Amino acid sequence: MLRLAIRLAFRELKGGIKGFRIFLACLALGVMAIAGVGSLSEALVSGLNAKGQSILGGDLSITMMHRTLSAAEEDWLRARYDVSSSNEMRSMVRYDARDSSNDISNESANESDETEQMRHALVELKTIDTLYPLYGTLDIEPAIDPHNALGVQKSESDEENYGALVEPALLETLGIEVGDTIKIGSGFFPVMGIILLEPDRLSGGFAIGPRVLLNEAGARHSGLYQPGSFVENNYRLRAKTQLSESDLKLAKAEMNKAFPDAGWQIKERTDASPSLRRSIERMAIFLTLVGLTALVVGGIGVGNAVRAYLDHRRNTIAIIKSLGATGGLVFLFYMLQIILMALLGILLGLALGALTPLLVNSLLASLLPFTLDMRLFPAPLAAATGFGLLTAIGFALNPLARARAIPVASLFRDGIVQEKTSRFDFTSWSFWLMGLHVLCLLGLVLISFLVVRYIEITLWFLVGVIGSYLILKFAAGIISTLARLAGRRRKLPSPEFRIALKNIHRPDAPTQAVMLSIGLAVTLLSVISLVDGNLKSEIDGDIPDMAPSFFLLDVQTQQLDGVKGLAQASTGFRALNTSPMLRGRLTHVNGVPSRDVSPAPEAEWVLRGDRGLTYAAAKPEGIVLTEGEWWPADYAGPPLLSLDYEIAAGLGLKRGDTVTVNVLGRPFTAEITNLRKVDWESMGINFVFLFSPQPLASAPHAHLMTISMDEMENETGALSGEVALRRALINDFPNITVIRIKESLETIKDILDDFGLAVRAMSALSIITGILVLSGAIAGGHRKRVYDAVMMKVLGAERRRILYVYLIEYGLTGFGAALIAAFIGTFAAWAVVKFVLGITWVMLPGTLALTVLGATGISMFLGLLGTWRSLGVKAAPVLRSD
Repeated sequence: MLRLAIRLAFRELKGGIKGFRIFLACLALGVMAIAGVGSLSEALVSGLNAKGQSILGGDLSITMMHRTLSAAEEDWLRARYDVSSSNEMRSMVRYDARDSSNDISNESANESDETEQMRHALVELKTIDTLYPLYGTLDIEPAIDPHNALGVQKSESDEENYGALVEPALLETLGIEVGDTIKIGSGFFPVMGIILLEPDRLSGGFAIGPRVLLNEAGARHSGLYQPGSFVENNYRLRAKTQLSESDLKLAKAEMNKAFPDAGWQIKERTDASPSLRRSIERMAIFLTLVGLTALVVGGIGVGNAVRAYLDHRRNTIAIIKSLGATGGLVFLFYMLQIILMALLGILLGLALGALTPLLVNSLLASLLPFTLDMRLFPAPLAAATGFGLLTAIGFALNPLARARAIPVASLFRDGIVQEKTSRFDFTSWSFWLMGLHVLCLLGLVLISFLVVRYIEITLWFLVGVIGSYLILKFAAGIISTLARLAGRRRKLPSPEFRIALKNIHRPDAPTQAVMLSIGLAVTLLSVISLVDGNLKSEIDGDIPDMAPSFFLLDVQTQQLDGVKGLAQASTGFRALNTSPMLRGRLTHVNGVPSRDVSPAPEAEWVLRGDRGLTYAAAKPEGIVLTEGEWWPADYAGPPLLSLDYEIAAGLGLKRGDTVTVNVLGRPFTAEITNLRKVDWESMGINFVFLFSPQPLASAPHAHLMTISMDEMENETGALSGEVALRRALINDFPNITVIRIKESLETIKDILDDFGLAVRAMSALSIITGILVLSGAIAGGHRKRVYDAVMMKVLGAERRRILYVYLIEYGLTGFGAALIAAFIGTFAAWAVVKFVLGITWVMLPGTLALTVLGATGISMFLGLLGTWRSLGVKAAPVLRSD
């Protein structure tokens, strides 16, 4: 039977693939989305790893906060590696335009003019030594030796200052050119060149300002490096012999064994930028889920296309069955056709997905310091193939089972009057078919787990998709029932309305296809739009009202009173808060090394790198304890810890447990005495770890300060209080980094916009797929619409009235689908905002209304477009064939 089925399948396919165009398009788009996202992610990570040495700046790197290598540590490392040292900190750069125009004596300038003349910017300051870079090339313009550019430069007035190299963004921000002099801390630095490429820029993680490079002598000249300053010290190591990946791991273990209490963070060239890699992987997971949604929507189109194709082949099936073919043979040779067409669609999608990195590489070439790996990656292509094949088979089973079960007599009848056939007749065939459905579903679930790798995320996604599918399918039945009941009423707006209602619940109406295709696409779009809108609303709305105006970093103890006095004397001053700040690394949890701890995903970040630490004797104002009591204000015993209760739950900790933290190379262990709730939304001074005073109070450290100001506008519209205070702080305390919160929020909004653009691009695939599914459903009912249109024309109906019928039909169905999908999407978005993001939910009726109206309009437009061809068919041939 198999040989006969294969022969029949290929014989029918000789006639072309006209009936499979929608099938191929839906499947190819879904497979392309999954293969493209997976291939792009692999290409980015592989390209990142291939350039690991230059991105990291060495074979290995060591990072420490606050402290530098001890003599013993440095001697041990230099005996085995070439060592290049650098350090990074955030700082303020100032430029006084009056210095360049010799207009310093102009005392009559008003506040806005002075603000225009005195410009400042927050920058990422980096100090490099003469060995930098160990790998890669530091490209600058003009093409001069970077180390000469950073050396002592003599001006026309014989003043000697160290040079600086800056990124182009700083020139734009300050309105300066190469050759102008900027002030960093208490030192002046002529800008000697523009940084075109800094090879290890990505290894430093998220940057909030443009880069400025100095040499070690220049950094000392700036006066910024004070005891306790928030400085990240980095050491790049170049092996004297080539090291394999296993050698790197052994070298890392050897360093930790030689100095177990060093408290340093070691990175290998095979994972040069962990933060970027994690960002790539997480975005890939999210976009893959969006692609899976597109594939599910496409699966509905697959089912509709198969149903329409089999309806077109009714006479062929009737003839084959009348000649003695069994239902099993019919099922088998049409299933072979479906599989062959599915493979064709999958190949098309794989080809487009595999080309995605090539397209993106050309777009990102100027943004990334490495090129994407242009190889073919088997894993994402195999996953996309599995998804595509299982989706095609799963959604094709129902129409194929229907073709198998319908008797020959029913096949010879007019397609407008069809017998109701039961899919299951409780025979072995029914259970075999059910088994195929279950296998397809289990296969999709298994591949989803392998691709996403987060079981909880995958489960919630699957629950959401299956739940949405079932709700929309159930809603389609309700709408059909309501249309049937409403059509019985005597008082209706018009005859066209009555006919449209009958069309909604007639046999083989496209109601279910419209509900599912439009519904799933609108659900996804609603979730993305509402989550994105809530994030932006949080940034634009309550957070700026609650957030302080400024964050001040590296405030020295002896500067506290001066800064407080300056702030309190400023116009619009509202509040001030300060806290000591150190950096330390969590090394052990209940005596277990942190690398061996398996935390919950929401607490994983606490174990990576250094964390901010603080201490307090008395209970700070605003602290809300969830468990335990605060220690006495005069407590002088062993270290105690107050820990955020959510992080404690994520690490599996409770009161009485212990954590070990390494600060300045010295570990100490503290007992958890209470748990507290940290209000991260306040954007105030918040720490996960809050210790009793000793031993942290004895360590060299600086302070973190927040200042809140009222927004009081002067006649020119400038925020005079904030502007004046910021300028005074920068001038009087050049070592302090002043961060204006609103500028940082704008940076976050830009990042969200970039991320949202990628998500919307993927969402567009789901919408396009939904449109294809709807088009396929309309095309599948073309024969019935032709018959209906002919009969209405014969009975005297005008073309505009016939169009009005279909306008009502598709408008009601599309509006119902979009409305129900909007409710589902709103609930899903609320769950994400409330439980995943942990921010306040804001209802956005305007966004929902636009989504619903847009989906309804698309449904009506496609319905009319598909109907237009039906109106042009002449009546005589149709009546004659009937």
